Amino acid sequence: MQIQIAPSFLLKSPGQVYGSLYMFDDDGLQSLTMRIHTADSTFKADSFLFLTGDNSITRPFDWAIPSGIGVGAKITFYAKAVDFTNFATADSVTFTVQSSAGSLH
Repeated sequence: MQIQIAPSFLLKSPGQVYGSLYMFDDDGLQSLTMRIHTADSTFKADSFLFLTGDNSITRPFDWAIPSGIGVGAKITFYAKAVDFTNFATADSVTFTVQSSAGSLH
């Protein structure tokens, strides 16, 4: 499992977190779980996908970030893939909000 983000990416609120996930497993990939959240859990979202059993997958992702998350806030994106023998692998990346507008309630 590898999360791939452009080196020039800057997180904004509101904004988008986008990139791609590269997953590989000889036993075939069964499922993918993705989560994104602020350190204080003011914002959180998740997604679960069943996969087709391919050995290698590159999948894009794009998460909307709401307005009102303050400059300097930490947002973590986490992804975990599970194969057909229940072996799991994961990766995560933490971003810092660079600019912000509005308020989050």
